[in-house]
Amino acid sequence: IRHLLTAGDEAMALFAASDAVEHYESAKKLLGRERGPGEPPAAKIEHLYANLGRSYELSGEWEKARATYLSMLSASRNEREPALECAALNRLAILLVQRFGDIGAATDLLEEALEVAEKSGDRAARAETEWNLAQMAIHGWDPNAADAHAEKALELARQLGLEELAARSLDTLGISHNFAGRWEECVARTREAAALYARMEDRGPGSVAAQYLLVGSPPSDALHNRAMEAQCLATVAVAEVNRGELAASVRAGRAALKIGREINNEWTQALAATNLSQGLIEEGQLGEALRTAQEGARLARTLPDPVLPLIALYAAGNAHQAMLGLEEARTVYRESLEVAATLPRPWSHLIVSRLCANRALAGDREAAHRYALDSMRIRDAAPARLMWLDFVRHHEIEALLRGGE
Repeated sequence: IRHLLTAGDEAMALFAASDAVEHYESAKKLLGRERGPGEPPAAKIEHLYANLGRSYELSGEWEKARATYLSMLSASRNEREPALECAALNRLAILLVQRFGDIGAATDLLEEALEVAEKSGDRAARAETEWNLAQMAIHGWDPNAADAHAEKALELARQLGLEELAARSLDTLGISHNFAGRWEECVARTREAAALYARMEDRGPGSVAAQYLLVGSPPSDALHNRAMEAQCLATVAVAEVNRGELAASVRAGRAALKIGREINNEWTQALAATNLSQGLIEEGQLGEALRTAQEGARLARTLPDPVLPLIALYAAGNAHQAMLGLEEARTVYRESLEVAATLPRPWSHLIVSRLCANRALAGDREAAHRYALDSMRIRDAAPARLMWLDFVRHHEIEALLRGGE
């Protein structure tokens, strides 16, 4: 089993996912024998199931990945291994959101995992689960809950000396600040996290068992750390735009995109290109902004998680609109709005506000007025001080005035 796991890990590091599956499946067959002296400890079993599931994800075989994590859950309960049970529940939760967009069901699994971790006294499992609950709260556009879970994960990670989890928690805390409209705090936290990842290189606690929703399925610790560094820088890029630091935004976005290309991670490239384009638009580099945004949209359309296609299409629409390609922008915004309908309501605000501007620029006052009213309702109900990239409210004000408001 040890040799098969090593062979599978080597194949994963080379992106040879089908070879990795073969090695891990062979190791899994050996586990079918009765447990006895000399059998692998729970950590080895977790390594096997987590990496087998990850190799199926890299191969695009999502149902097989799901079956693997369900087998992991069953094995953990049969062997009364709470750490393995927590890991299985966390992996299933991430898959449910990445592939099926089911935030509610994923949160239920994580609440179950948290209960298991607390009963067993496993603080590392609790920290991991708190971090994933923060991710779910971010996708659900609940920055206050995200902040609370991320702070708890960070506290536990630091107490336990888990450097990689501390970096992940800092990044997630930064993103929760972004969703709450606290740009200064977002930049500080995510830059700290990016610096930690840059120093870690290939050091990590087997972090292929942990997964950020927007970096895909990195197959090794080194590639995970690089993807997370890029994720941090991409968040810095959008936060810097929001506080008006355009040069800093573009530098961070370019650095994130460079890393994504170096590690051949399409998820990271899509996110980085999307966020870079926002800074380029505001700087007036419209040709490059459009090319970059279209690259992000092309990549994001191939990915299962709904958030990346939504924000990538939104960015492409913004680039078209900045160049007064109003019909092209409107088409892309509508496509993005269809994706937003599968997510909590505040996600729609990004697109609705821009559609108001689009119709105002096109002279369609009636439609602009409708979108302005809708945008106001979403913004007023959102749990945020400021909405990010909310830069076209002057068009809403005009539309409201012309509509008699």
